[in-house]
Amino acid sequence: MITPEPIAAAARERVRQASDAIRTSFEHIRDQHPLKAERQLDRAIKRVELTTGVDRETAKKIVDYVKPADLGLKGESLRRAEAIQGVTVDYLGVAWLDAAREASRAVGRIIFRNGNAQGTGFLVSDRLVLTNNHVIASKRDAGRFVIEFNYETGPDGRPTDTQRFEFNPDAFFQTDDQDDLDFTLIALGRPLSPTADPRPFGCCPLSDSAAKHSVGEPVNIVQHPDGDFKQVVLRENRILHRGETVLHYVADTEPGASGSPVFNDDWHVVALHHWGEPHREVTADGRVLNRDVNEGIRVSAIVRELRSREAGMNVTERAMLTEAMRALPAGEFGTRSVRLNPAPGPQAILGSPSSPPPPPPSFPATASAEAGGVPASRIDPNYDNRRGYNPRFLTGFEVPLPALTAAQRAVAARVRGVGDSANPFELKYEHFSVILNGSPDRRMPFYSIVNIDGAKRIRLKRDDLSVLSGPESSERAEGAEATETWATDPRIPDEAQLDDAFYDRMRRTMRPRQGGEFLARGHMTRREDPVWGTVAPARRATDDTFHHTNACPQAQNGFNGSQKVWQGIENFVLDAADDANLRVTVITGPVFDDGDPVLTDSEFGTIRLPRRFWKVVARVEDGTPIVFAVLADQTALVDQLMRISGGRSEAADFDWPDRLSVEFKTTVAHLAELTGLDFGDLATHDAFAGADGPERITRPDDVLPGGRRRDGTSFGKFPSIEAFLEAWEARGRAAAAEGAEGGAEGRRGRGGRGRPAARERLIVDVEATVSRLFADDLSGAKHQQFAVVPTKWLAGDAPGKPLIAAAIKAEEPARVAVCFGDARGLHDRITGVRTGVELHLKGEWIPADEAYAIAGVRMAVLHFTHDPLGFVCVGERCYS
Repeated sequence: MITPEPIAAAARERVRQASDAIRTSFEHIRDQHPLKAERQLDRAIKRVELTTGVDRETAKKIVDYVKPADLGLKGESLRRAEAIQGVTVDYLGVAWLDAAREASRAVGRIIFRNGNAQGTGFLVSDRLVLTNNHVIASKRDAGRFVIEFNYETGPDGRPTDTQRFEFNPDAFFQTDDQDDLDFTLIALGRPLSPTADPRPFGCCPLSDSAAKHSVGEPVNIVQHPDGDFKQVVLRENRILHRGETVLHYVADTEPGASGSPVFNDDWHVVALHHWGEPHREVTADGRVLNRDVNEGIRVSAIVRELRSREAGMNVTERAMLTEAMRALPAGEFGTRSVRLNPAPGPQAILGSPSSPPPPPPSFPATASAEAGGVPASRIDPNYDNRRGYNPRFLTGFEVPLPALTAAQRAVAARVRGVGDSANPFELKYEHFSVILNGSPDRRMPFYSIVNIDGAKRIRLKRDDLSVLSGPESSERAEGAEATETWATDPRIPDEAQLDDAFYDRMRRTMRPRQGGEFLARGHMTRREDPVWGTVAPARRATDDTFHHTNACPQAQNGFNGSQKVWQGIENFVLDAADDANLRVTVITGPVFDDGDPVLTDSEFGTIRLPRRFWKVVARVEDGTPIVFAVLADQTALVDQLMRISGGRSEAADFDWPDRLSVEFKTTVAHLAELTGLDFGDLATHDAFAGADGPERITRPDDVLPGGRRRDGTSFGKFPSIEAFLEAWEARGRAAAAEGAEGGAEGRRGRGGRGRPAARERLIVDVEATVSRLFADDLSGAKHQQFAVVPTKWLAGDAPGKPLIAAAIKAEEPARVAVCFGDARGLHDRITGVRTGVELHLKGEWIPADEAYAIAGVRMAVLHFTHDPLGFVCVGERCYS
């Protein structure tokens, strides 16, 4: 369709206002210096870092057009550096063509039901399509259109088979008719043929990363020009100007291209195309350039607008939006395949060719999505990228996989395609592995073994995998657990796994009618344990824990979900690792006993329910390996449930006691006897070996001999924020009394008083420029340290305003130290903090004359730039 005149007129005006910048970009590109077209130096440097893989200092030299060969670059780094400088722009690896093909599959043409063309749209997930508002303006309009994929010609020149889908605006519909946004995000609807399935087309998810492009770079457009077969515009197109919400670029487009994705060379979507026409510009030497200047809506602007609306969306809509924004990091190929979602029941298998694929969750939404459960469609089906458990994870102390007996090997589930040279029973996931007992009466793990890195832990929400700034409770309401979708692992037979259908039947069978205790699916490696490192593998790790292979039936309220029992032990192990930045190996499993109660089910047969569960925790402290073992018992709970099950509802008035489970310390040797597993030499480092029998655990510290938490100067080694502040104040008073100068971050003297009340702090909200970078403080708790000079007062306590005004006038720097790498701070350093970068900060202002001197220098301090007082924002990203 032709772009409506009001939108075209507004776009022409924006081009006119940016004409000087566009002309300058033309000239830099003509002179083969496209990097000079980017006016934001830091963005240009960052893009070079990402695309070439060099360090920042080398990237600066590349931006300054030092020859890459003179910098010692070779191979792919050399080729990429020359390409981004504009020297060899046509040389690309053949994999780039494969990625281009993947990206193009997600693009379809939007047509009227009679077949007339309207525009272009593309999948941003398996559920949502992005196009322009001027293509689909309203929910009512959506009923007039369908989207058609594969409308293209094959290598033989013949049209390929197409697939058409309706839209479902009732499931999701967000639009904006402003001329500088002009987008519609709408749910895919019912397929118009029995075999149509959108998932093989993959998707091009949305990202607001500022590192996706710089002015002067090539862009690529996949489109249906004038409603014709799908076509591509590759690389001989350049970004000329970046506005607040739009990008301007040169490319060949036609009516009908509205709604097309504009890609960078990594196939991340950088803009939504919505207007273009010929544009004449006069260069500095008087030559006339006649080029098509196009305008696209920046994806970051669309993401920003959608996020501002999230609060008004329901749970299902928010989950769908989150999936659409789950983009790969800048620098990696940005398109991704869509995970196949197994249908519930015992025959489900990821990627199984033997059963027809279920419809996407958006037509209609599944119960698990409505309840906020983890969709199996999110689990990465490419299991070749999982390295599994690392036995050399602990420094100087190898912890191999516990060995099975010959009898256990006979019933262990064998992984397809794995020979005896590797462990044929090891199911490798992200940061953990599972060895599964595949016997018909068990179908549960012999054990699950995980690497935990407390220094790199990331906290992710269970439902949408967004990153949390604080801890999340792992307790789950019964309704959410009941509707969560778990995945069958395709690498082992279906019949070796207990699936959703089993747990649903067990839950309904083994519980009183009025509620109370019930048996549910309990993680062995729990969801939070393997979630560390960078965000992408952390998300893959948390998804991987939702495999049936990683679960056992556990009593939910009095055992699995109790802070006094199993969950309390699990939380302490993880928090202890997190607080001290420890690396920890944890092995978890059930005790399989011949006397375990038997649940007989008409569909699943006889299943024996374990009564006891164990953990072995290994770590290295001060160069010494330390191992401890825990054995927890749910016998009383399971026995009570067995007595009231079997369809007899008269037991519904059973009086449930508050606590039916008892936990004990144990030894590795004792667990070896109970389980038959060979734990190697772990027993030689057993902290509880030689104890006079099992000892009851009465508090979490009982599982660590002598207690691990030691008071000190490091934030992360205190048991609570309150304890840290109290000790900090005490040290400050002592230092003031002795007339000493020193300390970690600076603190106002309080005249011998205790911890200050919130009203005594001067809270300020300011804009500031980074003036200096200090080395990170990595002793104990980790701190990222830098200095800022305030440039603008925004808000805060009134007495702070004149102090900030004076600091602005005097260009007075203030020290900032941001805690990272433990449970009290961020999961990692704030990215993008560089000299000259503008920040938005909120925290407590401490004048220089009231702060401690550090290394003999007295400087103001901007303190507590974290929750609950403040934050640090770099560009559009805020950290707290």
